[in-house]
Amino acid sequence: MSGTWAVEEVLGIEAGLLNDDRLARALDAIAPHLEHIAGTVGARAIGEFDIKVSRLHWDMTSMSVHGAYPAEGQDEGFPVIGYGHPKDRRTD
Repeated sequence: MSGTWAVEEVLGIEAGLLNDDRLARALDAIAPHLEHIAGTVGARAIGEFDIKVSRLHWDMTSMSVHGAYPAEGQDEGFPVIGYGHPKDRRTD
């Protein structure tokens, strides 16, 4: 099956090495460094794209909705409401 994917050509690794266990270990490894990573990426983007930070507002507010929101019934001009995990880690 790995012959049907271009993983090796694009990423330079064997396709069989990409699995959920490997992803979980990678996420566990970077979890303690998330704030640093986000800050570094943000700072690099500001410099790279010459973003004027005097008007920059980075809103990381979590938002929760309740009910049934089928994707086909949502307005294409707005973000699609779906299942996810909020940044504030609320479980309710």
